[in-house]
Amino acid sequence: MDAAHWTQIIDNDPLAKDVASISEYRKLKEERGKLPEVKWHQKFSGAEGSWSAVRRQEPISTQSVLSEPVTATRNIILTGQNLIVPALVAWPDDEIPADWRARLASHTEYADAPLLNTKLDEKFIDALDIPADERRNGENFPVWASHEGLPPAYLPMDECDPIKDHGFLYAELLQQAGVLTRTDYYKGLPNMFVQFPELPKTPQAGIYLSAAIGWLLQERK
Repeated sequence: MDAAHWTQIIDNDPLAKDVASISEYRKLKEERGKLPEVKWHQKFSGAEGSWSAVRRQEPISTQSVLSEPVTATRNIILTGQNLIVPALVAWPDDEIPADWRARLASHTEYADAPLLNTKLDEKFIDALDIPADERRNGENFPVWASHEGLPPAYLPMDECDPIKDHGFLYAELLQQAGVLTRTDYYKGLPNMFVQFPELPKTPQAGIYLSAAIGWLLQERK
């Protein structure tokens, strides 16, 4: 059992104090009708019930949040999208339109980039366990969705990264749909550069990110 995960569950759900394991917790939640049906992108590993990777307790995307009315149980209001070097399309995929493919050249240009290379990115996509016929569903990879009516987006991108062109493509699609969009580009930096404060451009990126968050939180009519 993963003690850290179990401790987090106990701290956030009093119901967990009544059971001895995550498997018992899940059974109790199912009996009480409080646990959503397990989707393909949720993974519960092992008979002992340790959670190896739980993508989301309930799948939520920008599109699904915007399409549902605000209620007592779904009170999420999105004012903006903060997408730091986002992975927005499953690669490789023969069904990707030719014009998109040309704008996703970073997958080949930076196939051997540090920290994240193309092979590792493909492993991460496969680990999501998304069926092939769902990889072009906008609920899973937003480039395939309708973008009209989405909230403003901030997309900071790096350079030495096979997925960096995802953000540039998405920003263009958002702009075509009339969505307010801001981008920043940090030349020479790799994926996850925000995790390395000693890099010369990371502090600057933090300042720009703070300003962008303020912009995304602005109330707009």
